[in-house]
Amino acid sequence: MATKWLEERWGPLREALEPLGNAQEEQIRQICEAEKDWWRQRPGMRSVSSLGKPMTDTRNHLREVLVVREDNWWINPKSKRKEHVALKYMNFSTEEWTQMALPKAEELQARREEVLMLREPEALVVLGERLLFMQTWPELVLGISLNTGRSLAEILKTGIFRAKTAYSVHFSGPMTVYEQMCPFFEVPTFSRAEMVLEALSRVRAMFGMQFAYVTRRDVGRQCGPMLRQVAYEYFGDLIPIRQGEDLSKALCRGVYCRLCCYYYCPAEVDELLYMATVKDYRRILEAESEEERLTFAVAGSFLDYVIVDGNGTWNKSLGLRLGEPEVELLEVFGKQRAESDAQEDHPEGREIAQELPTKGGDVV
Repeated sequence: MATKWLEERWGPLREALEPLGNAQEEQIRQICEAEKDWWRQRPGMRSVSSLGKPMTDTRNHLREVLVVREDNWWINPKSKRKEHVALKYMNFSTEEWTQMALPKAEELQARREEVLMLREPEALVVLGERLLFMQTWPELVLGISLNTGRSLAEILKTGIFRAKTAYSVHFSGPMTVYEQMCPFFEVPTFSRAEMVLEALSRVRAMFGMQFAYVTRRDVGRQCGPMLRQVAYEYFGDLIPIRQGEDLSKALCRGVYCRLCCYYYCPAEVDELLYMATVKDYRRILEAESEEERLTFAVAGSFLDYVIVDGNGTWNKSLGLRLGEPEVELLEVFGKQRAESDAQEDHPEGREIAQELPTKGGDVV
């Protein structure tokens, strides 16, 4: 629900925008910029993070009240849909939205300093596999989440999973609020992939069409409380969390990322790059500086956990399962290794590497 001050702004904003069209696009831009400037001048609204909800509420309101005519629309490049041209300007830039998503500086610093310890990684993997054979949905979701790093809504509604290798699957899911799907990327699993996919089929069959016409947020509202409760019952003694945080979310974020590195990350690959790759976290993969990359990693809970031995000493081992039967490098890193080997073996290795055959074709 929007706050009273914001609702009072909507009437005049609508009246100013409604008669205008593409021929007055610059005037529309100026109206929207002036509205955002007014927000920024309100007491308590000067921080970037406080502007996100007013913008989301206002954009949703304008979608409802502004009629799209032949003379006032544009194609939103993210949604690929026609909408009122005012929504082109009544928005923040990608950089501004990114800053809004980051926790406050003091919270980021606290997360950097308070690293949580996983003492029994093998027990987590064994429990994750056992949950894949349960007959109730919360257990199945938790088992799939630990094995794939995917969220509740992705498992029950939005995600597309395909077999890839014995211990990995291809995954695609919505990357924006417009439900645009990301390209498929490879996700490691700790149990055999066919076990994970069979558990996914069973849990989705339990819900049938229940979530066909609801949003991702509705899935969370309906199933989140029960999932959180069951997560504590199974993982409460194995996974520490910070006060007030959600253990079921920690399972598919920091815990999954740390286990992926421990079992599957090659020694020559930066572990943060590996984590970002298995989560397809573009903000880290496309960061322009090491500090920016680290900030996004901390904010995204990638570095929440370390694995320790019985004495509490940090176990920095990587890729412990690489070399086991049927365990393969993620394809993207296998290609990089092949290219690196080719460059070392040949003076003109870069050109030769580009000609190496690659594994292709969709998995069905």
